[in-house]
Amino acid sequence: MLSSSNGQNLHRQASLSNGDFPTEDASPLTLDDGSLSENDSVESLIEVLHNLFPWNWHDPNLFEKGIRLNIQGGRQAAVEIFEDLVASEPEAYPAHHLLGYFYGCLGMAREEMDCYKKALKLKPDCPQILLNLGVAHWLMGKERKALATFKEAVTHAPDFAIADHWLTVSFNRLGRYTTEPDANGSGSKIRTHVFNNACNLLGYAYMEFKLHPAARQAFKRALRINPDSAEAHYQLGALHIKKLRNPKRAAKYLGRAENLFIKQSDLQRSAFAHQLKRLKELEGEDVKWAGNWLKEGLRLQGEGRYHAALDAYRVALCFQKKFVEAHYNMGIAYGCLADLGTETIELAIKAFQNSLGVKPDFIHAYIGLGASHIKKNDLKNAIKVLEEAARMKPPMSEVFYYLGVAQRMSRQFPEAVNALQRAVELKPDSVQAHYYLGLTYLDMEKFSEARDSIKEAVRIKPDFAAGHHMLGNILYVKHVDIDNAMAHLKKAEKLYLKMEDYQQASRVRQLLTLHKE
Repeated sequence: MLSSSNGQNLHRQASLSNGDFPTEDASPLTLDDGSLSENDSVESLIEVLHNLFPWNWHDPNLFEKGIRLNIQGGRQAAVEIFEDLVASEPEAYPAHHLLGYFYGCLGMAREEMDCYKKALKLKPDCPQILLNLGVAHWLMGKERKALATFKEAVTHAPDFAIADHWLTVSFNRLGRYTTEPDANGSGSKIRTHVFNNACNLLGYAYMEFKLHPAARQAFKRALRINPDSAEAHYQLGALHIKKLRNPKRAAKYLGRAENLFIKQSDLQRSAFAHQLKRLKELEGEDVKWAGNWLKEGLRLQGEGRYHAALDAYRVALCFQKKFVEAHYNMGIAYGCLADLGTETIELAIKAFQNSLGVKPDFIHAYIGLGASHIKKNDLKNAIKVLEEAARMKPPMSEVFYYLGVAQRMSRQFPEAVNALQRAVELKPDSVQAHYYLGLTYLDMEKFSEARDSIKEAVRIKPDFAAGHHMLGNILYVKHVDIDNAMAHLKKAEKLYLKMEDYQQASRVRQLLTLHKE
């Protein structure tokens, strides 16, 4: 949930948050030029920043001076002030956050990202920092990472007005794009392009949590920034079909998207928009398009957009009802959503069963079905399904891996060891098989075998954070090699921080602190 500090003064700052959303037919809104009117002064912006990022500053004047300098174009001077601020107050998350923003103003992308990560280590639930980090990832071409970061922001700010308020402040008022050389409008174009894509990413993120009204607001905001955003038109059309059930408005948006995609020479996306608009008429008409929609679903799934991928697979099944790959990949997508905490595991099981109904010897569907039963904690059915798959030829390492996991969870440790050893034989470079074999040995209090198996997992994958963490624990608890244990734990902490898993990094840090004491 959003902390009270992040939500402060949003109603009072309604003119900034664009909280009053337009009707469907409202005229487009373009971005302002970033200039500050008498009523929209630097001082009011500083007040907004104090309210959004409260901190008991030793010297608030230094904080405020840096902000003023950046807005006025003195970017290097602003960076120098905030570098001093970070040095003098290293626990001040707002200083790290805004220093990152100021680095971004100078085009120092790596430094910008590092600062955001430091700020999140201090304040992991701050949606504004996450939004800036997401934009930074996108600017570096890391679209999947950007979407994952926006998803994390949405968990702390499910109300679009909160995200819209901060994006408006950071794009229109804080100085990053407002002082670009703009004789030919280039600064404004850059700002419009980045802001538009940020809103689309937010829309995707809301869709993944089924926050459809917020997603609609995000895509509408994207259109207010850029009325010719083909993607925003397409998403709004798809949303009206899926949840708003307004076919007339869906046809309007999708028709516009179709034409805009043609202008961009994206003929496949144009065809997708056309087909969504006429889906009932086209049902079962062209098997070739089932394959195209499957590929689209795989693309979306690869980006982490699981709900959007599911929609694509459903369209594929409209064209070809007994499409085994579409059923199977629906199971994978539902399983990924279940990993994120949504209640979709039963749907995953059903999808894998549908896949087996079309192709009874499809071993990958057996693996998916077994893994889904494990996620559901239905270990009896998981073992039954996976033992059946284990009798199929040729044998697959993944079958024995999941069978071993299910047996370990059922406390059938000798059977689990046998299955995991078989998994390792079939696939010697399987990090997870070695790791879980080590965990099973640990359950049996066979510490040297556990150490050796997890050590092998780390040898195969030197950046395996969980492996270093567990290996450090074993060496530390058993007092086998304290120095080596500390080395593995330090490596684990570093890797967790790189993965932005601050919770696990904090746990490792506690162990390291205990050792120092």
